[in-house]
This record gives sequence, structure tokens and C-alpha cells, in this order.
Amino acid sequence: MLIQWLKRKIFNLIRDDIREMCERYVEAQNGKNSKFENHLLLLETETEKQNGQICDIKKSFTDLKKKIFEQQEVDKSYARKLLMLEENIQGDNQLIKELQQGIRSQAGLIEDIGKVIDSYEKDITESRKINGNHTNRLLTLEENMRSNNKRLQGIVETMELDNPYSLIDYGQFENNFRGSRDLIKQRQQIYVPYFKEKKNVLDLGCGRGEFLELMHENGIQAVGVDLYQPFVDQCGQMGFEVYHQDALEYLRKCQLVDGIFFGQVAEHLHVAELIQFCGLAYEKLLPGGCLIIETPNPTCLAIYSHAFYADPTHTRPVHPETLRYYLHIAGFRNIEIVYTDSSRLPTRIPVLESDRVVNLDEFNESMKEVSDQLFGSRDYAAVAIKQ
Repeated sequence: MLIQWLKRKIFNLIRDDIREMCERYVEAQNGKNSKFENHLLLLETETEKQNGQICDIKKSFTDLKKKIFEQQEVDKSYARKLLMLEENIQGDNQLIKELQQGIRSQAGLIEDIGKVIDSYEKDITESRKINGNHTNRLLTLEENMRSNNKRLQGIVETMELDNPYSLIDYGQFENNFRGSRDLIKQRQQIYVPYFKEKKNVLDLGCGRGEFLELMHENGIQAVGVDLYQPFVDQCGQMGFEVYHQDALEYLRKCQLVDGIFFGQVAEHLHVAELIQFCGLAYEKLLPGGCLIIETPNPTCLAIYSHAFYADPTHTRPVHPETLRYYLHIAGFRNIEIVYTDSSRLPTRIPVLESDRVVNLDEFNESMKEVSDQLFGSRDYAAVAIKQ
């Protein structure tokens, strides 16, 4: 009985130990399985990444194969073009050889041409010797022509200077046709304010000295220039500084001034002379200097029937806008056209008054324009200030 009990006791102990060992083994094995599952999960994730990269590599490889194929096609095209180029070069080389042969064949012809040219040069040299006498005669004729031209030019200049001032008493002429000195001074009075505080004024074409006298009376230094000697003498006797010279010539040589008056002279000039005068005046004026050009007004028809063509020295009237343009191209920007009331004729078309006329106001307004055209200001002045 004791032995059986001992056997059972030992068996139970062994069984319990084996059970405990099995349980421990199972627990250990479960831990290992959990770690293995984690590793397996990581491995699956990495495998998916590798598969994606492999797909990308396959796609890149496919694209590379496509580009290699395209490059091969391009290389084939270049190869064909290179072959054609080599063929063309071979053809050009052949053409060059042919040209070289042609040049060599022409060398003899060129040598023959050179001999012909040498022969011509000898003939030309002999011809020059023969023509030497004729050349000397031509030079003598040309010298005679230049001498005659100088004589003719002197005659023409003398005629221009003598015409028409040497044929009439121009001072008496102005007294009869332009008006007295007192009348002209009264008309020119409106220009005095433009020259206030000026220190060096030129009166070009000063005539009888009316404007010079106005400048003297207002304490303004002024110098006169006129081409008509009796006017120069008359102004000198009055105590004014006046020079006998052409206005353009004097203006070219004079120093800078701050005022220029050019009264009743523009209508005596040709177009080129008037344009030249405007340029010279701009050049000789100091900044702020004033230029006044007074001349007959062609927009008033009365000048043609009264005074303009009575003076034989007048060439043509100058339109106000034309004179404005000449001054503008000369450099002036501040330009004013002044129509002088003192030069108006004492004649006007009367205003019609009636209760039975239709459009009476319109008619009177139109007749006013006609009256201005017929009996407006016979003189105007272009006033230009140099900026």
C-alpha cells in the first residue's frame, strides 16, 4: 500500500512539473509567435514598398527603351543626312575642279586683255599730249567767264542799290503817302510798354526816326539802322545814333540786344530774307528780349486800294499767320498778333435797323465781318518774346 501511494505521489509530482513546464513552454512560444507576427507584418509592408519601387523601375525602364528607340531613329536620320552631305561635298569637289580648269584656261585670255589695255594706255597718253593745248585754251576761257561774271554781279548789285531809292526822294514820298512824323509817333506809341526797362534796343529800318524819338523820350537806349542815306542824315541831325547799312548785315555783326523794332520793313523783303531775319533776331536777342514786327495787314482789303501798292518798294504783304509761323520756326514760342486800332479807316458799314427784316441780327453780324474785312486795321504787329 505504501509503495502504491508513493508511486501515485511521485506520478502526480512529475505530472505537475511536466504541466508547469508545458505551460511555461506555451507561454514562451506565444511570445515568440507575437514577435514573429510583428516581424512578418513589417516584412509584408517592406515587400509592398519594394513592389512599388519595382513597378516604378519597370516604368522607367520602359520609358528609357522608348527614348533609346527614338534616339536610334534620329541617329538613322542623321546618318542619312550625313550620307547626302558627303555626296554633295563630292559633287562640289568635282565642280571646284572644273572651275579651276576653267580659270587656268582663262589665264591666257586675261594676259591677252592686259596687252590690249597697255596698248590703249599708250594711245591715251598720246591723246593727252595732243589735247594739252585745248585744255589750256579752255582754262583761259573759264577764267574770262569768271571775270565777266564778277563784272556782271557788280553791275547787278549797283542796280539793286540804286533802285528805287536813287530815282525818287523817299523822304518826300513817305510824307505824302504814309503820313507825318507826329501821326506815325502817335500810332507807334502802343509799342512803348513792350520796351520798358530795356537797355539796348535796335530800330531796324528806322526811317525818319519816329520810334527812336519815342525811345529817347522814355529814357530807353536805342540805335537806328537804315539803308536810305537821307534818313540816316536826318536822324543824325536830331541827335540819334543811326547807321547807314542793310538791316540784315547789321544784325549779323551786332552784339546781343534786349529789344528789336522792325516797323514797316517786312513787306519790302523777299520770303527768304524775312525768314532769315526772324532767325537772326532770335539769335541776337537776350532771354526775355522783345521783337516787334509791324507790317500792313493783308486780311484788311483796304490796304490794296489805299497804301500798299502806292509804294513801289513793296514786294508782297505778309499774312499774320505766315509771320507767326516764320517766328515759330525761328525759335520763338511766346507770339502775339496785335491789330492796331489807330490804322483803321474812319469808315464802317452802318447797322441796319428795321422791324420788318427777317434775321436782322444775323444780317448785321455778317455785315460787321464784311466791314472788318474792308475797313479793319490796316496794320498789325507780331510781338515775340524770347524765352
